[in-house]
Amino acid sequence: MIFDIEKKLKNEELEISEKKLQDIIVENFNLFFPKLKIIKSEYSIKGNVRLFGMSGRIDILAFNPIEHNLVVIELKKEHSKNIIIQAIDYSDFVEENLELIISRINELTFKEKKIILQLSNPPKIILIANSFHHPTIRRAKRLSNEISLFEYKYYSNELFQLEEIRDNTKIRERLENVSSSSESLNHVPKIIEIIKTIIGLGLLNERYYKIESGKLIANQTHLFKSYEKYYKEKEMDFLSKIDFVKSIKKSKKYIGNIKGVRYKNNSTSGIVINLT
Repeated sequence: MIFDIEKKLKNEELEISEKKLQDIIVENFNLFFPKLKIIKSEYSIKGNVRLFGMSGRIDILAFNPIEHNLVVIELKKEHSKNIIIQAIDYSDFVEENLELIISRINELTFKEKKIILQLSNPPKIILIANSFHHPTIRRAKRLSNEISLFEYKYYSNELFQLEEIRDNTKIRERLENVSSSSESLNHVPKIIEIIKTIIGLGLLNERYYKIESGKLIANQTHLFKSYEKYYKEKEMDFLSKIDFVKSIKKSKKYIGNIKGVRYKNNSTSGIVINLT
């Protein structure tokens, strides 16, 4: 609750819809992000954006005239564990299709377009939600993508607060409140979800996996290596390769193993998992 001493009012925090949140950000974009230039909200893109080849829309696409790169802004009414993966999917798509996307943006000058394409800087990511849980904060800090997290509060009397989570006491307190051992090996029953996360974060070498009709076909050695890397970065316990494979095979999503799979540039064996 916020008290307006001058007007003798108390402003209680209220829930708002994701559409209302987006409208507030767009209408006051220059106030919240004075160093950025908004290009378009609900920027529609077509192609293999998400894991299963679905089309989608970037909540807000913006331009950073100082660093000369695009900015992908994703909004959620409240924290979602998938927000960071979704944003990275969009960012990767923009980076890989930069020339085509830039050519279609009328809000940029010819000079701005030319510099963006010459520098080819990866897009910056901004995530906005009512709150963020510690795994999202930790991953955002460790990913190679430049990611900024903003938490919002909406109050009665049309008061709106937007605050960036920085590497300060606020983050340290959140991380200390939940020790890394709390997850320990409790992730085993969720092994397929973990694998989805690993793929979404780009930790699995694209030369050793492919996704067809919602099914993952991956070389299990490289799949384990990406899993091992993921948990080493989190400084948490992880399964041995034998137990890792066993846990996959115990899952209802496990389909089987096949030999002679043709990946991007090589042929090798593969483990097949249903991701849907």
